[in-house]
Amino acid sequence: MAWWRTGIATAGVALAVGGILPKLSDVARDRAIALGTGYGVLALCFIVGALRDSLSRQALESGSFSRFPAWTVTLITVYISGLIIFTVLALF
Repeated sequence: MAWWRTGIATAGVALAVGGILPKLSDVARDRAIALGTGYGVLALCFIVGALRDSLSRQALESGSFSRFPAWTVTLITVYISGLIIFTVLALF
C-alpha cells in the first residue's frame, strides 16, 4: 500500500513540476518538463515497486523472506537525491 501511495504522490509532483510550475514561475519550460519527466519515472518505479508487496506476501506465506536488494535502495536514493538537487537548481 505504501508503494502505491508514494507512487501516486510522486505522480502528482510530476504533474505539478512539469505542468503547473512553468506557468506560475519564471522557470524555463524545458527544464520543468525534464524535471517533471524525472519525477514521472520515479512515480512509475514506485508503482512497479508495488509488485514487491506481492513477492513479500508470497515469501511470508511460504515461510521464507524476500530480501530487498541493497543496490535497489542505493539506486533509488541516488536518483531521488539527483532530482532534488536539479529541482533546487532549476528554481534558483
